[in-house]
Amino acid sequence: MGSYPCGASPYGALDMAGNVWEWVADVYEDRGPFGLPVGPARGILRGGAFGYGAREARCSFQGFESLTATCNDTGFRCAQDAR
Repeated sequence: MGSYPCGASPYGALDMAGNVWEWVADVYEDRGPFGLPVGPARGILRGGAFGYGAREARCSFQGFESLTATCNDTGFRCAQDAR
């Protein structure tokens, strides 16, 4: 919607953080001392949500959640690689 036009990315993208967490396509796995997975794989969330602080609202911040979780502050964004 362009609430903060001065915050546009170099590609012109607006409002990329702070409304709801967004699932990304990557999966996180904790690794043990020999590089083997330890525990279940978890989905990666980015962008923060309205109930979290500024640290979590950075696009570089990663949140983790069970791959089967549902939350009222999580959504997704359709995107494609820049070419």
